[in-house]
Formats: sequence, C-alpha cells, structure tokens
Amino acid sequence: MRSPSFTAVQRVLMLAGQRPTCTLDLPQTGAWLTLGRTTSLRTSPIAGSGALTRVVWRSGAAVIVIAAAATAVTWTGLWTPTVLGPHSLTVSVEDDRGCVTVSGNPLVMVRLAGDAAGNRVVDAVD
Repeated sequence: MRSPSFTAVQRVLMLAGQRPTCTLDLPQTGAWLTLGRTTSLRTSPIAGSGALTRVVWRSGAAVIVIAAAATAVTWTGLWTPTVLGPHSLTVSVEDDRGCVTVSGNPLVMVRLAGDAAGNRVVDAVD
C-alpha cells in the first residue's frame, strides 16, 4: 500500500509538466500546390516543460519530413508532392520528456501546373 504523501507528490509532478504546442504555418489551409514542385513546410512550436527534440510533418498517415534538434524558433522542411488530389497535413512536435503534440490538419490540394480549367496555381514556397 502506498503512503498518501507519495501519491500526492506524484500527482503534483504530473500536473507541473506541460506539453509542447505547435501549428502548421506553411502551407496554409486551402493552398493549391503543384505536383512535383518543392513546397516549404514551417512550424513555430513552443516548448512546454521539456526541450524540443523533433518535429515530424505528415500527409495523412505518411511521414513526409522529419527534423531533429533544431535550435531555431521556426522549424522548416521541404516537401515535393508526388500524388495529385487533397492532402491532410499535420505537424507533430516532441520534447526530451517524450511528450508529443499533434497540430490540426489543414487541407491542401495538389494539382498539375497550368491545369485545363485555367486555374491559377499558388505555391507555398517562400
């Protein structure tokens, strides 16, 4: 049987730790990307109680870029879309305590450059 003081201390330590936070800065929701053209990925995660150690970008469940041990406030990556159609992108950030936070999932559309409808293609490249 655990002593009551041990349980109380354990709960306080769990409450004191904060998870990192992140959002996907680029590309923005609704962006039209071009098949085969490199696109910038960017996030500005905020550390919680630990130090940031890794950022992972995904398209659906597929990992598209992993960045490790960046020292800058903004973490970046490059992605060259190889599949046409909608892509639900997420970014996750991990700290040195093993805490992981996943962003919301903005939807972007990948299409051919200069499509037959004459629609304008907007790149998310800086």
